[in-house]
Amino acid sequence: MTIRASTRLKVVIVGHSERPEASTVARRAVEWLLAHDHQALAYPDDADALGLADITILDDPTPGADLVLSVGGDGTMLRCVTMLNGAQVPVLGINVGHLGYLAEVEPEQMLTSLERFCAGDYEIEKRLVLDVTGSHQDGSPVVWRALNEASIERRGVRLLRPHKKPLQSDRTHHRRRRHQQTIHLLRPYSGPG
Repeated sequence: MTIRASTRLKVVIVGHSERPEASTVARRAVEWLLAHDHQALAYPDDADALGLADITILDDPTPGADLVLSVGGDGTMLRCVTMLNGAQVPVLGINVGHLGYLAEVEPEQMLTSLERFCAGDYEIEKRLVLDVTGSHQDGSPVVWRALNEASIERRGVRLLRPHKKPLQSDRTHHRRRRHQQTIHLLRPYSGPG
């Protein structure tokens, strides 16, 4: 997917509701998107928790978005991958969390990262998405989505096994020539059959 500068993007904002900085960063993203004639969207819970105004509220889990902006930490990135349910939409992670393994863009780099995405200045790197199925002690099924790896623990679950057809995702990089900084976008990808 290459974005042309003249394209009006649909960007879904997903954030960590318990991190105060997430709200500030998300509002700054919405302001930038609207000022550049892009569409900012959010699900009702995210819009309320982040205090987002002037956005389109979503009720469809696959809105045909061009980008998902994940404002939080790695857990928020994982929530985005789960939310996309295999849809091939890039996810740009803004780190207001602790580690930032998946969400590597710092808040002060967000607007530059959005500009670069809009200019098509990125590359794709595939990442593995796993669906892990199991059953509760009562026999009811449960499915978890994992990125890169899954751990197995004994806590009320009898059986865990990777899904027979694991999904893959693309991981997109932006590289600054001078500073060698990497900006990651994840894009879920369903591999061949």
